[in-house]
Amino acid sequence: MNEGEIKLLVTSYLNQSLAGQDKENPKFDFKRSWYDLKKPKEINEFLKDASSIANTVGPDGYIVIGFDDGSKEYHTSNFKDSGLRDSSEIIDLVNKRVDRLFTVNTIDIQIDG
Repeated sequence: MNEGEIKLLVTSYLNQSLAGQDKENPKFDFKRSWYDLKKPKEINEFLKDASSIANTVGPDGYIVIGFDDGSKEYHTSNFKDSGLRDSSEIIDLVNKRVDRLFTVNTIDIQIDG
């Protein structure tokens, strides 16, 4: 999928969640804020979530950061909140700690300002 198609998919899932439908599934997860990828516990949580998505059969999976599915609220969330300098450091985390490698891409999407 290209960035425009991903934005449409994410927007659709957000709108469905706001309408009361449970959209989280084995290939799609909402997170209120970035994992603190400088803390071992948070690194493990991120790798667990990302590995789970990567190991589930089917198309690409997504972790959408900046939306709380429980409260149905948006939260400002920037990559810098992860504690990493840039997204290449995520690839380093995966390469160092996961035996079945997978690709991780980050895309910044702004929804309703």
